[in-house]
Amino acid sequence: MFKSQMFKQMFKAAAFIPQTWEQTAPAIRIELGHRVYFAHRNLQTRDLQFRHFLKRRRDFLVTVAIAVVATAIAYPFSAGGIQRRNMAKARAHIPIVRRALETDPRFARVRLSDFTANQGCHLVSGTVPTRADMNRLEDITASTSPPTPVRFAAFSDDELSHLRTELSRQ
Repeated sequence: MFKSQMFKQMFKAAAFIPQTWEQTAPAIRIELGHRVYFAHRNLQTRDLQFRHFLKRRRDFLVTVAIAVVATAIAYPFSAGGIQRRNMAKARAHIPIVRRALETDPRFARVRLSDFTANQGCHLVSGTVPTRADMNRLEDITASTSPPTPVRFAAFSDDELSHLRTELSRQ
């Protein structure tokens, strides 16, 4: 159905607006569902408000499209994009560190994961028997050349027992 035919059918079904003080611009009220449009009584003129509605809708869609494209272009350089890349690098490097630590039973209680700190990093957590083992853990982790910073949340059993005695005194 062409627009002109649609408008003719709408005008046939439209109710005239009661005359008010605005007699300079007589109009027809057209109700389509929950939307209401006004058109001039002259069938020769286009429905300017309807066209304006379509133009505003197009402008809105263009603005949304520009925002989506700008976000897609800018995201990789944002903090979230950098963090996501670094966490993927850390996740890919974890098996290398795990293979280096598997050979030594002292590191059986050490967990490796990616972490959100420092815009994406390695997290080494757990416990080791002594402080010397803790230093060895740091050396082994550094020797694998991690692509991101490494955060240690690992403690030696000596440090933990000292912390327990300090807390029990309080």
